[in-house]
Amino acid sequence: MCTHSPRRDSPIVDADAKPDLYEIRIRGVLSDTLLAAFPDLEPQTQGTETVLVGALPDQAALFGVLAQIEALGLKLLGLRYGPSRPEDLDAGGQSAPGPPVRTRRGRKNDVDHVSH
Repeated sequence: MCTHSPRRDSPIVDADAKPDLYEIRIRGVLSDTLLAAFPDLEPQTQGTETVLVGALPDQAALFGVLAQIEALGLKLLGLRYGPSRPEDLDAGGQSAPGPPVRTRRGRKNDVDHVSH
């Protein structure tokens, strides 16, 4: 399954919307072949995990990346959202941490959050 970001000139994309930054943590160090499935995201290796970092234009693109992770049989460990607008950053220039990840049962998950 190959996912693509929507074209910026598509009538369903808000032309004024800025893409939001995401950090997606996956178990294991991904090979170049697996990383090729995520061309719009920059990979970082942290120990035995891979963190994919990049801007996604909307939630549909995010869900496409998550579907790709599932289709490849990868283990999603965490997802962190970071605003792309300067006014959403704190005084130190960092985005505020997102809300805790919750499981389907509504309990807090013990997923590690990606640090900046």
